[in-house]
Amino acid sequence: MSNRTRRCGECGSKTVWQKLPLDFERKGIKVTISEVEAMVCPNCHEIYLSPEVAEKVHSNAEKLLLAAEASLATAPEIKQYLVTMP
Repeated sequence: MSNRTRRCGECGSKTVWQKLPLDFERKGIKVTISEVEAMVCPNCHEIYLSPEVAEKVHSNAEKLLLAAEASLATAPEIKQYLVTMP
């Protein structure tokens, strides 16, 4: 994690680095990407991602949602997938 922090744009508090899960949902399908590095405001809980991390997270969430939608169309009886990566 970086040592750089920033002031929260909402309340002005100093942010702290944390790893946290981010949830994405579309058409009833939910994808959680865990261990995302982000600056978080300890006061109002606003979350800030670097542009690079935001792009990677959103790109991968989109790919996972598309895969889940395709799976739902061909195997609707499967309701949950858990993917763990090293």
